Amino acid sequence: MYADDGAIPPWARGAVYDLRQLGIIGGRSGNRFEPAASVTRAEAAVVLLKYLYAAAREDSN
Repeated sequence: MYADDGAIPPWARGAVYDLRQLGIIGGRSGNRFEPAASVTRAEAAVVLLKYLYAAAREDSN
């Protein structure tokens, strides 16, 4: 659970933790998710690549 779990909107919380469990997202320092923070292009690119790799693994099974 993220330290700022209460700041994650209820409608998104399940997806956030599912993506964390899959290793697609991690969070920020201090075990925080910071849902209102801006995302850099590099962070967005990493998330997209991790998603594509996870999807490819699923397709190969």
